[in-house]
Amino acid sequence: RLDDNSKISLKTFSGKWRSIPITANNVDISNLTVPFLKSDLHSSFDLAELNDLTGNKSIQFMSGTGQMDIDYKGSLVQADTIETVVNGEIGLKNMAINYMPRNIILKDMTGNLVFKNQDLFIETLSAHAGSTVLNMNGTVRNLIRMIYIDPARLTMEWNVSTPYLDLSDFIGFLEKKRTT
Repeated sequence: RLDDNSKISLKTFSGKWRSIPITANNVDISNLTVPFLKSDLHSSFDLAELNDLTGNKSIQFMSGTGQMDIDYKGSLVQADTIETVVNGEIGLKNMAINYMPRNIILKDMTGNLVFKNQDLFIETLSAHAGSTVLNMNGTVRNLIRMIYIDPARLTMEWNVSTPYLDLSDFIGFLEKKRTT
C-alpha cells in the first residue's frame, strides 16, 4: 500500500456520488504513495439532483436530464503538481432553470458541455425565455487548473444571439435583485 509501483484496477465499476449514479468500464489508481486516478466516467442523471450537490444559490435546476461521458486523468492528492486532464462531454436535454436573483426562467434548454484537456466549451446551448429563443456558446479556458488555484480568476467568453428578442421576457433584470 505504500509502494509507488503498485496499482489498483477496477473493471465495470458502479456507484453513486450522493444521488448521481456513476459507472466506469476502467478505473486505475496508480502510485499508491501519491495516488493518480485514470478512469472513464459515465452517468445519466436528473439535473434537479444537482441542486443539493452544487449548493448554488443563483441557479436552480427545475427539470431535464444530463448524459455524461468523461475520461479523467488526475491526482487524488489536491496539492499534487501533475495536471488534471478531462476529456469528454455532458449532454443536456429538456432542461429548465431558474436564475433566482432575477426570477428569470429558461426552458426547453439543450446543449453540450465539452471538456478538452483543461478547457470547457459550451456548445449549441439553446433556450426559451418566454417567447425569446436564445442561442448561446462559450469557452472557459484553463477551467480545471484554475478550480484548484484560484476559482475567482476564472473567465468565460460568452456569445448570445437570438432571431427575435422580446424585452418583456427579461423585465426581471429591471426589478430589485432578490437575495437567496
